Amino acid sequence: MPLVAAFATSHAYTFQEPETWEVRRERTRRNVARKTGQLMPDTTQALAESPEDNRTRYAHIRAAHALIRERLAALRPDAVIVIGDDQLENFSPDTMPQILIYTGGDFIADDWDRKRTAAIRAHRPVAQALLDGVLAEGFDVGYSTAFKDGKLLSHAHTEPVLYLTRESDVPIVPVFVNAVHPPMAPPARSYAFGQALRRVIDRDLGDHRVVLCASGG
Repeated sequence: MPLVAAFATSHAYTFQEPETWEVRRERTRRNVARKTGQLMPDTTQALAESPEDNRTRYAHIRAAHALIRERLAALRPDAVIVIGDDQLENFSPDTMPQILIYTGGDFIADDWDRKRTAAIRAHRPVAQALLDGVLAEGFDVGYSTAFKDGKLLSHAHTEPVLYLTRESDVPIVPVFVNAVHPPMAPPARSYAFGQALRRVIDRDLGDHRVVLCASGG
């Protein structure tokens, strides 16, 4: 079977050590306040957190990251398909796709928040097969052959790429499913797209070994 493995991960805090969480949480609260006009209070659960509790909890996440990197290295896949959203990072309201597949060449994954970048290989044949396949399945998806300045900025994609798949130097196929900004894909449509994507992988990528990564909030 062409699909040899799959994993899911959240992003942002998932790839940061607990000592940085409070600074990032305060910045997130200020960003929300700028949009809503009010500073929301912390939840009871957040206020009850202690540094020791966070370090204990994060140790499990760190171990899981190490296991994913280890298994990717052992599998040696031809490509990792990374599915995530975009929060006004690569796309803006003047061009806001609901579902998009990147079919271009190699790019820079830029974690602008933590000043970390890396050159990443793309896999055009796999990307094009996915695009052609889901179009045949009835999904009017968009495509992009280039990112502005050659940089992938969406943290839903850059963080698993930079902190999980980069060590294996495996080519990446970014897939965007809009979950934040109108016209966001409804849950039923997103689920149906996932089913179509699996059918295309099984039917059209028999000559490749692929890994699927779902990156959520």
